[in-house]
Amino acid sequence: MNRLQKKLQRRLVKAMGNWQDPHMDKPLTESTYVQAVNISEEGDVRIRYQPSRPHCPCCLIDARALRRHLSEIKGVVSLQLDIVDVPASERWSRLVND
Repeated sequence: MNRLQKKLQRRLVKAMGNWQDPHMDKPLTESTYVQAVNISEEGDVRIRYQPSRPHCPCCLIDARALRRHLSEIKGVVSLQLDIVDVPASERWSRLVND
């Protein structure tokens, strides 16, 4: 992992530590919802994310807001949130990343 990737990793962890899912009372970093974070050498970020409630509209809105929030972090060139382990996950991913 190069310096840029390490910096981005620290910034992402800090930002996710300050983010709270609407259905729980602890930060995102203390949940199992973020399953994987991949950071390329160029600053492209891909996150595997499982919403807490698959049929809840506010979880979709929250995932979009989370993506916007994380994509504004210095050094992030692009950010893709892959929604997993919910019905119609490809549809969720498409909506969150639009």
